[in-house]
Amino acid sequence: MRPRFDERESRQLARLRAMARVGAHAEPGRWRAPRGTLGPALDGVELTWHAHAVQLWRGATLVRTYTFPERVRAACTAHMYVTQDTCEAVVCVALDRLLYVHVPRLGHAASVPLSFCAARVWPLHTGVLIVRDAHAHTSGAALPGAYYVRSLFDEAAPWTRAAALQREDGAPVVHGATAPFPESGEQIVWASDGRTCPAALLVSLSRERRALRVYQYVTSSEPLQQRAAPKTHAAPPPAPSAVRSRKSLRRSSRVSELGARRASEYHPPLPLLEPEQDAALLGRRATHSLSDVDMAPPSGAPHPLFAHLAHAHACVVLLEEITVPELAHAPDDAHSVRVLWFYERLYIFVRASERVFCRCVGAGPTLHAPHHADADAVFAARDVACVSLVRPNDALLHIDAHHTAWLVCGPPGPAAAVPWAHDATRVRVDDDAQLLVRGAWAPHPVYARPGDALAARVLDALSLALPVSTASALLAQWARAPCTWAGLAQVLAVDEAATGPAHTCEAHARSLLTALGYAAAPPAAGGAGEPRPSDAGVAVVLHFLAQDAMIDLARRRTDAPRLVALLVPLLERLGWGAWLDAWTRVYPVRAVSQTGGGPPAPPDVYATLRATLDGDARTLDALAQTVADTTHTPPVRHLATWCPLLHALLDVYGVLAHGTATDVVHALLRVHWDARTVQRLPAGLALPLEEALRTCQLDPPAQAPPALYALLRRADAAAASLAAPPPPVTVRAARQATLPPGLDPLSAHIFHRDHRLAEVARMLCTTRVQTARLPTDETGTSPAASALARTLAERTLSQCVGRGMFRLASQTLRTTGTWRTPRLCVALRTLPDGALLTDTHEPAELEWPEFHNGAASALEIGAAPVDSSWIFAHAGDTRGARARHAGFLLGLGLQGHLRTLGRVHAYRYLAPRHTLTTMGLVLGLAASFIGTGDPVARQIMAVQVAAFLPAGSVPLHMAPLTQATGLLGMGLVFCGTDHRWTAARLVAQLDAPLDTSEALDRHRDVYAHCAGLALGLVHLGRARRTGMSSAADLALTARLCRLLTPTDDTPPLAAVRSAAAASLALALLFLRSGRRDVAEALKPPALDALAHMRPDLLLTRALARALILWDATPDDAWLASACPALTDPAALDPHQALAFYYIRAGACLALGLQFAGTGDVRARALLLRQLAYAPEPPTSYEARLVRAAITMLHDVVRLALGCVMAGTGDVDTLRVLRAAHGALDVPYGSHMATHMALGLLFLGGGRFSVGRSDRAMAALLMTCLPRFPLAPDDTGAHLPALRHLWVLALSPRLLAAHDVTSGDVCFLPVSVGGTRLETPALVPPDAVATGAMAVSDSRRYWPAAVPLRASAPLSVHWLPVQRRTGFLTYADDPHGHRSIFARTAQVTAPRWTADAEGARHLQDLRVLVQGFTTAPEVQGLVRYVCGAAAPFASFCASVLLDGLLHDTPMLPRVYLALWAGWQQPEAPDRVLFVQDVALLRALYRSAADARLRGTRDRLVPRDVLDGLAWQLTQQLGPSMPGVSAYLRGAPLVREAAWALALLEAPSAADVARLRARHASTPPALATHVLRRVLGSEPLVQQCVASWALCTSD
Repeated sequence: MRPRFDERESRQLARLRAMARVGAHAEPGRWRAPRGTLGPALDGVELTWHAHAVQLWRGATLVRTYTFPERVRAACTAHMYVTQDTCEAVVCVALDRLLYVHVPRLGHAASVPLSFCAARVWPLHTGVLIVRDAHAHTSGAALPGAYYVRSLFDEAAPWTRAAALQREDGAPVVHGATAPFPESGEQIVWASDGRTCPAALLVSLSRERRALRVYQYVTSSEPLQQRAAPKTHAAPPPAPSAVRSRKSLRRSSRVSELGARRASEYHPPLPLLEPEQDAALLGRRATHSLSDVDMAPPSGAPHPLFAHLAHAHACVVLLEEITVPELAHAPDDAHSVRVLWFYERLYIFVRASERVFCRCVGAGPTLHAPHHADADAVFAARDVACVSLVRPNDALLHIDAHHTAWLVCGPPGPAAAVPWAHDATRVRVDDDAQLLVRGAWAPHPVYARPGDALAARVLDALSLALPVSTASALLAQWARAPCTWAGLAQVLAVDEAATGPAHTCEAHARSLLTALGYAAAPPAAGGAGEPRPSDAGVAVVLHFLAQDAMIDLARRRTDAPRLVALLVPLLERLGWGAWLDAWTRVYPVRAVSQTGGGPPAPPDVYATLRATLDGDARTLDALAQTVADTTHTPPVRHLATWCPLLHALLDVYGVLAHGTATDVVHALLRVHWDARTVQRLPAGLALPLEEALRTCQLDPPAQAPPALYALLRRADAAAASLAAPPPPVTVRAARQATLPPGLDPLSAHIFHRDHRLAEVARMLCTTRVQTARLPTDETGTSPAASALARTLAERTLSQCVGRGMFRLASQTLRTTGTWRTPRLCVALRTLPDGALLTDTHEPAELEWPEFHNGAASALEIGAAPVDSSWIFAHAGDTRGARARHAGFLLGLGLQGHLRTLGRVHAYRYLAPRHTLTTMGLVLGLAASFIGTGDPVARQIMAVQVAAFLPAGSVPLHMAPLTQATGLLGMGLVFCGTDHRWTAARLVAQLDAPLDTSEALDRHRDVYAHCAGLALGLVHLGRARRTGMSSAADLALTARLCRLLTPTDDTPPLAAVRSAAAASLALALLFLRSGRRDVAEALKPPALDALAHMRPDLLLTRALARALILWDATPDDAWLASACPALTDPAALDPHQALAFYYIRAGACLALGLQFAGTGDVRARALLLRQLAYAPEPPTSYEARLVRAAITMLHDVVRLALGCVMAGTGDVDTLRVLRAAHGALDVPYGSHMATHMALGLLFLGGGRFSVGRSDRAMAALLMTCLPRFPLAPDDTGAHLPALRHLWVLALSPRLLAAHDVTSGDVCFLPVSVGGTRLETPALVPPDAVATGAMAVSDSRRYWPAAVPLRASAPLSVHWLPVQRRTGFLTYADDPHGHRSIFARTAQVTAPRWTADAEGARHLQDLRVLVQGFTTAPEVQGLVRYVCGAAAPFASFCASVLLDGLLHDTPMLPRVYLALWAGWQQPEAPDRVLFVQDVALLRALYRSAADARLRGTRDRLVPRDVLDGLAWQLTQQLGPSMPGVSAYLRGAPLVREAAWALALLEAPSAADVARLRARHASTPPALATHVLRRVLGSEPLVQQCVASWALCTSD
């Protein structure tokens, strides 16, 4: 009876009950991840699952538990693409209708929907193979039996089968018709993961066909190319494709957020679709397989909407079919067939036939049965499994027909086998082997890897290097031996006591236990009797292992002597006298009698390297072949695997023999060596590599991989090669003392010597209450106080444009918060009464100042991603808030942020027809899309202007300023595009009446000016680019020139505004062209006609003429040439004086534009002299006009000064502007010009400047163009919003250096195109355009250089530098007096003996290293090491000083190694130390030395090595008796080995031959011959003396 549930039972409880019912019938499962293929996150983990839970184990530790609402059907670990190009190790869990994928390293998860139930999941090289559960499928449609999922963004794609597969240009191509795979009745039993088994193989069984099938599979992210099948047979009809689920990819929230945040990293931008396309195509699938022909677009390519998604395609090709009749009666379970990958062969065990089939995998891949000498092709077995004896899966546990379990230590057949258990019927492998013996499972452990790392290394080498029969025999003996070093000696039949004194303790303990009866006596080890067949191969392997250990500092004193102790008994048993003599002279582990016979001495690594320095390079494989030829043994295999250090060293030295230093460094990269690996080498082997590294360190190659720069210890070069923005740099707190609040800290580094930034911030502050002291007879309510309050308020209101320039990109935006625009403060507090005056202006008068305030606030935002919703969220409702937000829109648009503005938000901005909001939005959009001709932006611009609407359109009655803004916006959108249609419309507006009933004459002027500027922008610089020689160009020029001189029937005001507009259009059209004919049309009229021309038109014409000629020189003669007839204003009548000042103002502004951003001191001086024209008292109307003209001249001159000195913060200019800031008797426009000049002078706090391109000149012209407003609400002088277009003229010219080690901004002398600067500084104006190199010019830092590339306007050119050891920064040590180089009077090479000079160095070093952050390890060495005994302390002091002075941190290690070798005569590697010294001396005598060093000094001076060699000769005395005995034929003693190496004595066999010849040769002749043969006079004398004793005896 079914249990009844309460109707009020919660859904969660019902869900848990359902899960419990399903779990009661679920079967548990297990998956063990292979080792060494999945990375640290999943390497060697184990997955277990049951019902709804999956547990991830690492050993005995439960790492994680996954719980699901659906039943878990299968799980595995695999590699899967998480982005289009990134593959990660993942955990895959197949549920009832879902594939859950977890990425442990990233912590992300995703879900792939499945339209079927999975029976098994197999990991492939990339992606997973999912086998469908046929019994769980209840649908009537026939579904494929296997699916493939490659990435998190795929849906499961069905597998297909082809007739053949080939590769063309690396891409797989299938041949013939494709069919679904697997076919009906076929079951997949195994698939390779492409890593543990490198071949892409797949095995299936078919009970109906009674066969096993081996396939090759191929997977791809792109559709597989397919060749047509032969036409001899008709192709079968394609299988009907199943209706697939169109569910979208269901991913977890974390993956969705990751895709949303990082879409730009791996997704191209999606194309815009029409609404009907969007609705019809959003439901279509993103992927399709080869069989899904109906799902593909008609063109054969995926739809653009899904072009960024990954695709999955998988296909198999049959390699071989193995007929097994017993499969017809095989049970349908998972254990009926077992596939093993063992010894690079494929073993397939069929339980029903009790046979194992073996196949070798060849190239292609191809399959073939193995040769009988290599392995059995078929052998009988009741069960078989791979087990791990020493290495993973290196043995088979095989149960034969007699129920005996055998441990086979290699491929069955030639490999040796050990009986492991009896009465066994089944085998399984969990943590270790288990056997089913007499119906019960019992553990029979096989794993026998020794805990001794060296013993394990020897066993690995033997199993890899020796032939299979030999290696398996040794492993079979090891399987029954103790897992210790003594057990290894027992396997090799070597006396344990002979393997070294360090291991006799274990032997004594075993002998004691044996005597007490607690242990069995070990089998007797072979002595020096008959050699075993395996001895020769084992000796060769031990030889190379010892050579590999010799060149590793961590193993040359530990592992190498043990290996030699193991090798010597084998050599004695083999009778290889030359080998025995060679090894006992390197490591005299015990006295050995000199014997002859056997092969010649093996090649020694030091002798090989010395020959390499002379040009005779040999690889490790060549040495192995030489050994094989001389010893008549098979060549050892896989030598690079078990001797990796020796193999890589010989490869690198092979390049060193003939290559340059750069070639050697690249060779180090090819063998994957880093600085730590080089430090593992002994001094003699490492120093040649350090010489090559040092050469490249001084001059690193360009565009190299980051690993190369890390190897060279040049982090600065790595940062420069990436050409990426540096990490956040820091400015020390001490450097921020001169920084006012709200500015970028980098500005404090630029102006660190004074407080000019604080002064400018004070003058441009708009949030502070002004204070004024009134006379004692006045109060805060008097008319004078009110007038003063209004005057100071207007000065505050005029500061907003300059504030935006000064604080440009100074703040970091948090897009999750709200941006606060500061409120304007126009209040005045009077003293001494303390009255506060606030209502100085009407709200209508404050709209444009608030607009400027909003624009300035937006310009403070640095580079940050801004979306449409964030922008719209800042809109306000009040009058002032709307004005501020309108300016905020303009500021954002000038920085390009309005590119992301949505159409809905744009409509909501334009619908209310608020004039300021419309102007801000239109100009902002135009600036964001400047020069692009964007059609959407063009539509928005055109709607604002009646002239651009189609004929018959409904009049929109836009405000005049809105229409003027639309005209200028159209010019910005089509800037420099020469768009004819737009230009024609704009030309018509130069003299057209304004289509609005609200038009005032002043607005008509603004409209005409904007039309002229827009026309000039569309054809910006066209005359210089094309010559203006076409008929259309000539007609345009003629029309503009006609407008300059209107006819008599033209109204005067219309004529003036048309002439001014035409002048501005000609200025931009013929900018920098030098066209004299056009300039003549703009020259001033005759003196008698000056009174009939408006002065402001004279200014415009003079400005346009100068911009066209572009021949300004910063001298008085050029200024006078603007109007030669007017020279002295004092001698002119008022009309002529007016003309003089206005023409002079136009010329000054043109001069400022031509020298903008150059910081030219001559131009600055010339402009400063124009301020000497002082206005006279306004005694008459004409005097007031002249006074206004002089005021206008001063305003223009200050702006021109700001342009010339933009971003420089020039103090002289600052003094002039500060004085102008304090003047209160000037109009609002003069204040605005002064504060704009102040902002230009400190553009972005000194971090930016202006460019000199045509677009920059046009932007500056629109920004600085007179006339300036008379009051805050004056809109008739010039379109107020254009005062912010200076942003379009910005140029990234700031060069700053940052220390890659500390991240601090640093002062640094640099050279840019021959100009010497000190960073941070502005580079010359043309440096970026020409791509000049910025090169550091300081010995305190490593040489660094970066090209100055064109970049974003608000960016900084960063020069990454790395400070040398022993130097302080320029901020801490301006003159370099505190550096170690400056404070060390005399520098000497390291001294081997103590003296007064060494003691003085030690005292100096203790003081000098304090505070040097570049070498913190040196402070510890000085504190602990240099406080030791006097000789060693003096040596360390000289070594450390030498390393600090030359910035060679690798040398102290070399010197200390040399000191240790000299001071430790009893060290086990003393012979190798002598060979290190000999190799170094040979290096500096070889031809390779000049190739590696070039012309620089050696890292280790010659006198240091010579002094060390002399010190070693002084230690020969106690060793000479042993040398004499060895020369007479006695066994070698330990004390004499290093002396023989120092004297370069020949081998024992050569000494015996020389001794015999010497005895039969006259003494005088014998000594002469010895000198020629031996070459060493001390050795000759010792030979003569020793052999004389033999004669006397």
